[in-house]
Amino acid sequence: LYLLRRVAVNSEASDFGPAFLGKSVVFASSRKRAIAKSNRTGESFLDLYAAPYSGKPELGEPQLFRGGLNTPVHEANPTFTADGKEMFFTRDLVKKGTENGKNAVVQLALFHAKWDGEKWGDATPLPFMDDKFSFGHPALSPDGKLLYFVSNMDGGFGATDLYVVERNGE
Repeated sequence: LYLLRRVAVNSEASDFGPAFLGKSVVFASSRKRAIAKSNRTGESFLDLYAAPYSGKPELGEPQLFRGGLNTPVHEANPTFTADGKEMFFTRDLVKKGTENGKNAVVQLALFHAKWDGEKWGDATPLPFMDDKFSFGHPALSPDGKLLYFVSNMDGGFGATDLYVVERNGE
């Protein structure tokens, strides 16, 4: 038996992609913070937010996710290692379409960052990606060895397909 209810932290904008990190729920939101708006959705660009979690159904007041990972483009769908020291997330990868930046091509890309005890280190794109395709919506296996994601790369069966990559070392 389940009791489904709306959580009070929801905004009128898009709020999605929750992940637990310690005593917080981290999620993506296009709530009114961003300077620019997405041409595709008309909403503010997505940023990561964190809301305190006490084990009860309601979450505390969401704040911008600390650590310096939000940028002027979309960030969404975080996933964290069990120890909370590493995260993977989706960010827009903008490729300029012309010399003046108009008609830019935007792909989704997977990024990785490590927590140094005070802030998240520089987010780096994962090395297996090809900028001709989108890679997004990461999810880690409980042991952190497998990273599942979606991509529209060649060889799939639909518009986007599920893929998995196994972590070999660092």
